[in-house]
Amino acid sequence: MAVIAIAGQIGSGGQDIGEEVAKLLEAEFVDTFLLSEAANRTGMSQEEWDARDMRVDSLTDRIARVFQTFIQRSAASYTADPYMSGEPLLSRTYEQAAAAPRNEEQTLDDQRFLEVTTEIIRELARLPRVVIIGRGATYILKDNPRVFNVLTLAPRDTRIERYAKRRGVPTDDARRAVDDQEHHRQAFLRKFFGVDPFDPSWFDVVLRVDRLDIRHYAQMVTAGARALDEALVCDGT
Repeated sequence: MAVIAIAGQIGSGGQDIGEEVAKLLEAEFVDTFLLSEAANRTGMSQEEWDARDMRVDSLTDRIARVFQTFIQRSAASYTADPYMSGEPLLSRTYEQAAAAPRNEEQTLDDQRFLEVTTEIIRELARLPRVVIIGRGATYILKDNPRVFNVLTLAPRDTRIERYAKRRGVPTDDARRAVDDQEHHRQAFLRKFFGVDPFDPSWFDVVLRVDRLDIRHYAQMVTAGARALDEALVCDGT
């Protein structure tokens, strides 16, 4: 089954579409919350991991294992590193991650952030069925033929309305949040991947999410992913 990587403007419905696609394909669904939860488990002792191995691991645990392995094989000392604290690097917001480094330590943090993000995304892409939201997955997996890339867009007013409804906040607060977060998301992608976030050549499908119900867009993405699967089988990939 193809890997579905969904990127999009803040409030454009990519999260909702991804959740629906995951249900339709019975796939794992990975967003920032799940990655943050996994990162927060990174400091578990070997005894705790061994105990967990006695039962079927959750996806969160499997991702946390990748974090742990990444840290253990690093030559650097992570004793006081954000990976091991209450605010792991991968749980950073777009604003935090996109900020320009002010010293050598922050430059190193950026390097670690990209390394571990890349490792996690590539590990996720090995799953039989997975939908990945954001975090540069489209660009990290650019050489993986199994990836079906989706970009979601929507008019600003639609995005503000959707954000306000999803978060339960006033329209004025939603307007500021959408504008600020979208600015930082674009800065994040340019900083770490050197890309134009709206370059359609990176994507198999570009959706303007404002005229149909979310489930219809999810059905479009699902159909595309299944078609890619069929093409890969025919090609023997």
